[in-house]
Order: sequence, then structure tokens, then C-alpha cells
Amino acid sequence: VDDIKWGKKSDKIHSLTTRMRLKHKVLGCYLRAANAILPQWGFKQVEVSCDKENNPGDAHTYWNVESHWNDRLPQGDMKLYKSPFLRDFWHLNVAMMTSNNALIPDPDKEDILASKPFDWPFLHLGLRMCGWGDQQIKYYLMGTPVIWWGGTISLVVGLLTFGFYLLRWQRKYNDMDAREWDHFLYVGKIAFFGWAFHFVPFLIMGRVTYLHHYLPTLYFSVLMFAHVLDHYIFSSKRFSDKTKAIVFGVIASIIIFTFWWFSGVAFGIEGPIAEHTGLRWRKTWNIYND
Repeated sequence: VDDIKWGKKSDKIHSLTTRMRLKHKVLGCYLRAANAILPQWGFKQVEVSCDKENNPGDAHTYWNVESHWNDRLPQGDMKLYKSPFLRDFWHLNVAMMTSNNALIPDPDKEDILASKPFDWPFLHLGLRMCGWGDQQIKYYLMGTPVIWWGGTISLVVGLLTFGFYLLRWQRKYNDMDAREWDHFLYVGKIAFFGWAFHFVPFLIMGRVTYLHHYLPTLYFSVLMFAHVLDHYIFSSKRFSDKTKAIVFGVIASIIIFTFWWFSGVAFGIEGPIAEHTGLRWRKTWNIYND
């Protein structure tokens, strides 16, 4: 038994701070809970075993009391549970990584909610958030398609635009002054690399993934969408202020109309889903009960 609060062995057991190993009195083995998940017959619980090897360095053999209550005793002093920030930060991130990697796809059943990372940029599949009965209020996670698709297309357009200007710069063509080029490059780098750094890790993950995992990445594609529109239209000297205002009005109207059209999937759809037509813009969206 040791106590991580005081950093020394102690005969007293405290909730949360005391780590202990449980040894079988007869068999002499130590209770161990690893990261292995039992199959369906084990109700997907963590596999628990009794390890005969006495390895004090095995973190899977340590246990602690998470809570203890006794109505006849005063409440514990919260100051006793203070711990170093860096240790808690490290422990929390390791715990999140461990639990996240344990969420692997189940080969025994088809998960209609799960999706692949390459399904996200063009909104190949939405996500049913609840039951889909006629008497239930139904919610479908999908986002605004125009913004979603526009952001993805703008990533390609932005990258091609950068390559185009780079080739012209090598041939001594200067399409922008130093200030304009720095602005174009600065915003483009933040948007593109921000999108890539958030998206690429999901390609190497073994865990099950869902559409909502793309939401942090989506912000960077929306930033690129606005950057491309600003570069080609609103900051361009080829268009008059009137033309820019008209284009802005058209784009804003399309976005607002699309949001209004799909507002039901966000605020809740009442009644039979078949009565709400025109919501499936892609055949892969499982909004209707086919």
C-alpha cells in the first residue's frame, strides 16, 4: 500500500489518494484489470484476472477507493485531495488516450451510426441522435451542407491557388505586393494546416469514429472557405463594390435558406419522418426509413 498524496507507505487507506494491490490469501496472485475488453458474452466489460507474477511496476494491479461515505462521520476536507497539476495533466491525458483506443469497432454487428473519416468532408453520412419512431422527436446531426461542401472545396481551391502563385513567382511574376502575399499566406497556412492536423490523426486511429469527430476540423475548412471568397471576390480589384455586395447577398441568402431548410433536423422533427420531404440531398443520408 502506498499513498500518492504523501508519497510514502502508510497503513491508513484514504479514498482516491491511496493506491493498493489486492493479493489473494490462498493463491498468492494479484487482482489485475488490463485494457482488454471481453466479447459480447462478457457484456463488453474489462477483463479481470489474477496475476501470479509479483510486479510492483504493473499499473494494472493497483486499485483505489473512489468514494466512501458514512452518515455518522463529518465530510472529508477537500484540501487533502490536492495534487500536483502536471501529474494530473499527464494522468488525465493517458487515461483519455487509453479509453479512446479501447473504443474499437465491433465486428459482430453493423453500426449504422459509425462513419469513416473520408465520409466527413463531403458529408457522406449523417448521424441519428435518437430513436426514429413516429411518436418521437427526431434529431439528425449533419450541419449545413452548403457550408460543409464549400469548406471542403475551398481547401482544394486554396491549395491550387497557392501552387499557381508559387509557379508564377518563380517565373518573376508578382501578382501581389508583399503585404497582400503575407496575408494570403498567413491565413491560408492556419486554415489548411489546422484542418490537416485535426483530420489526419483520425486516419490512423483504430477506434470507432462518428461524424461529430469532424466538427473541430470543420472550423478550419470554414475559415478557408471565407479566405478563398475574400481573395477571389471581396478583396479583388476586378469587381465593383456593387458586384461584391450582390455576391455577398447571394451567398448569405443561400446559407440562410439552407439552414432554414434543414432547421428541423437540428431543432427536432415531430411526427412521421415521411411527412417531411426534401431533406435527403444525398442518397447515403439515412434520414428516411427505407
